[in-house]
Amino acid sequence: MFASILGKIPQYSTISSKCSLKECRKVKKVENSDEIGEIIHRDFLDPFCNEYVLIGEEETSLGINYLQFEEEIRTFEIRDSDIIVASYPKAGTTWTQELVWLIGNDLDFKAAEEHLDKRFPHFEYNTYQRFPYFTNIFKIMHHSKFC
Repeated sequence: MFASILGKIPQYSTISSKCSLKECRKVKKVENSDEIGEIIHRDFLDPFCNEYVLIGEEETSLGINYLQFEEEIRTFEIRDSDIIVASYPKAGTTWTQELVWLIGNDLDFKAAEEHLDKRFPHFEYNTYQRFPYFTNIFKIMHHSKFC
């Protein structure tokens, strides 16, 4: 149901499409000399990603590492029972995740004592685990003083 609803919204219509990756995607490398390239290289570069690409007809800017995971992301099957929480940073995401998890699990506060990352997986974490840069960051984030 969720995927079929998203398929009716123009910007998400590729989620339910059956085209091959080559037919679905348009990839353009962001050059330093482009207007968007100047902005990205001035404001957004970090040790994790120093190159960006524009994806699709909307030309969404993503790190070049996205290309390694594109097929997995496009072919990910969303179940009717899946709940997706998406928000801006510092907008109450953790609080919302806790509420959604508790409601979906009949207010099981005992089970909610398990760390949220184990109860409420992050779609993008699988991509980070393949890069050594993030290994130590995740170890630090899961240290008891940050939980």
